[in-house]
Amino acid sequence: MRQTTERDYRRRILKVMDHLRSNLDEALSYERLAEVACFSPFHFHRIYRGMTGETVADTVRRLRLLRAAAALSTSQRPVIDIAIEAGFDSGRGFARAFASFTGMPPTDYRRRHAEIDQDIKRGVPMDVELRELPARRVLAMRKLGPYPEVPRVWDALWLWMRQRELTQRIDACIGVSYDDPTQVPAEQIRYDACFGLSPGPEPVLSDDEVRWLDIAGGPYAVYRLVGPYTQIGEAFDRLFGLWLPQSGVTLRAAPPLEIYISDPTTTAPDRLMTELALPIEA
Repeated sequence: MRQTTERDYRRRILKVMDHLRSNLDEALSYERLAEVACFSPFHFHRIYRGMTGETVADTVRRLRLLRAAAALSTSQRPVIDIAIEAGFDSGRGFARAFASFTGMPPTDYRRRHAEIDQDIKRGVPMDVELRELPARRVLAMRKLGPYPEVPRVWDALWLWMRQRELTQRIDACIGVSYDDPTQVPAEQIRYDACFGLSPGPEPVLSDDEVRWLDIAGGPYAVYRLVGPYTQIGEAFDRLFGLWLPQSGVTLRAAPPLEIYISDPTTTAPDRLMTELALPIEA
């Protein structure tokens, strides 16, 4: 019974988080969100904060600022328009909040990403390190679907970890990408979100949502990406299409890894560090 209740609570909270992502421009009341989750409005905000670690207002603010960062880096829309879309009445208030979130003002953020885009277009060489990575046993949750939906599986795995009081033991955060989205139908793309644990009691896996996964060790070609997670796909394309043919190395039969170094809840999107690791022959 407890297992069923935990899974049902996670499903309901994830439904709310999906609703927030899809309705960022709407006025969202606790009553409406409680209705989405099928919780009592009286208790909803406490359940949400307890399971996610943040209030609904915190979630909405974070998602709107992430959307604003994406708009600044991919469009030439006026900053004030992006500020209003993010829920701010003035450019000054938006600039303060954005600088607090990303570490730099909106105009500097846009300028930096324009410079990065120019480097990519010019084919600036990638700094790739050949490195031995240790084998790891991790807790994994599988996601079937297009890569843009990956944040949802991380939300689900994080909730699973919080319910078992395991978040303080997380010592690694790894994504395993199995499929090329140009070759596999979107709904069949496989991705595993994985957390490594520091030494301690082994959690009991009583359902099929989370499993133990053994990640192979050995030689890898590792590229450190500094920037938002939306750049991961493009960086992999450059690794496979530009760096690999000139490298002289041979890939081995294992999936590439995304090793997340930064905490996305406390790190500005353009400062997120992710190591992209291609498995290679010795």
